[in-house]
Amino acid sequence: MKEKYEETLREWLKNPHWREYYEKAPSEKCRDVIMLEFLYSEEETEEVEEALSAAEKELGLQDWQHLYRWCGNSPEKKRIHDRIVALGGE
Repeated sequence: MKEKYEETLREWLKNPHWREYYEKAPSEKCRDVIMLEFLYSEEETEEVEEALSAAEKELGLQDWQHLYRWCGNSPEKKRIHDRIVALGGE
Protein backbone atom coordinates (compact mmCIF):
# COMPACT_ATOMS: atom_id res chain seq x y z
CA MET A 1 0.00 0.00 0.00
CA LYS A 2 2.89 2.36 0.75
CA GLU A 3 4.06 2.13 -2.87
CA LYS A 4 0.58 3.15 -4.04
CA TYR A 5 0.64 6.14 -1.65
CA GLU A 6 4.01 7.28 -2.95
CA GLU A 7 3.04 6.84 -6.59
CA THR A 8 -0.20 8.79 -6.12
CA LEU A 9 1.57 11.55 -4.23
CA ARG A 10 4.23 11.93 -6.94
CA GLU A 11 1.54 12.30 -9.58
CA TRP A 12 -0.49 14.88 -7.65
CA LEU A 13 2.56 16.93 -6.71
CA LYS A 14 3.36 17.53 -10.37
CA ASN A 15 0.58 20.12 -10.20
CA PRO A 16 1.88 23.34 -8.54
CA HIS A 17 -1.46 24.01 -6.81
CA TRP A 18 -1.58 20.63 -5.13
CA ARG A 19 2.14 20.76 -4.35
CA GLU A 20 1.66 24.03 -2.47
CA TYR A 21 -1.36 22.63 -0.59
CA TYR A 22 0.69 19.63 0.48
CA GLU A 23 4.00 21.36 1.20
CA LYS A 24 2.50 24.23 3.20
CA ALA A 25 0.62 21.89 5.52
CA PRO A 26 1.43 22.76 9.14
CA SER A 27 2.29 19.21 10.22
CA GLU A 28 3.28 15.78 9.01
CA LYS A 29 -0.12 14.49 10.17
CA CYS A 30 -1.81 17.05 7.96
CA ARG A 31 0.37 16.00 5.01
CA ASP A 32 -0.69 12.40 5.66
CA VAL A 33 -4.35 13.43 5.47
CA ILE A 34 -3.76 15.35 2.24
CA MET A 35 -1.98 12.39 0.70
CA LEU A 36 -4.90 10.16 1.68
CA GLU A 37 -7.32 12.69 0.16
CA PHE A 38 -5.39 12.44 -3.11
CA LEU A 39 -5.49 8.65 -2.96
CA TYR A 40 -9.20 8.60 -2.09
CA SER A 41 -10.02 10.81 -5.04
CA GLU A 42 -8.45 8.16 -7.28
CA GLU A 43 -9.76 5.05 -5.60
CA GLU A 44 -12.71 5.37 -3.26
CA THR A 45 -12.10 2.20 -1.31
CA GLU A 46 -13.21 1.42 2.21
CA GLU A 47 -9.58 0.85 3.19
CA VAL A 48 -8.55 4.36 2.14
CA GLU A 49 -11.67 5.88 3.70
CA GLU A 50 -10.90 4.20 7.03
CA ALA A 51 -7.27 5.32 6.91
CA LEU A 52 -8.37 8.89 6.15
CA SER A 53 -10.89 8.90 8.99
CA ALA A 54 -8.29 7.59 11.44
CA ALA A 55 -5.67 10.12 10.29
CA GLU A 56 -8.12 13.02 10.65
CA LYS A 57 -8.58 12.17 14.35
CA GLU A 58 -4.94 13.13 14.87
CA LEU A 59 -5.26 16.64 13.42
CA GLY A 60 -5.01 19.80 15.47
CA LEU A 61 -6.59 23.21 15.01
CA GLN A 62 -3.91 24.56 12.64
CA ASP A 63 -4.22 21.46 10.48
CA TRP A 64 -7.99 21.87 10.15
CA GLN A 65 -7.57 25.58 9.40
CA HIS A 66 -5.14 24.72 6.60
CA LEU A 67 -7.58 22.20 5.12
CA TYR A 68 -10.36 24.79 5.34
CA ARG A 69 -8.33 27.44 3.49
CA TRP A 70 -7.71 25.02 0.64
CA CYS A 71 -11.03 23.17 0.40
CA GLY A 72 -12.72 25.66 -1.91
CA ASN A 73 -16.46 25.54 -2.22
CA SER A 74 -16.97 21.86 -1.52
CA PRO A 75 -19.39 19.94 0.69
CA GLU A 76 -16.43 19.29 3.00
CA LYS A 77 -16.23 22.97 3.94
CA LYS A 78 -18.98 22.76 6.60
CA ARG A 79 -17.58 19.58 8.13
CA ILE A 80 -14.12 21.12 8.34
CA HIS A 81 -15.55 24.34 9.77
CA ASP A 82 -17.41 22.36 12.43
CA ARG A 83 -14.14 20.63 13.46
CA ILE A 84 -12.42 24.03 13.73
CA VAL A 85 -15.20 25.35 15.96
CA ALA A 86 -15.10 22.18 18.10
CA LEU A 87 -11.38 22.75 18.64
CA GLY A 88 -11.97 26.34 19.74
CA GLY A 89 -11.17 28.11 16.51
CA GLU A 90 -13.24 30.32 14.30
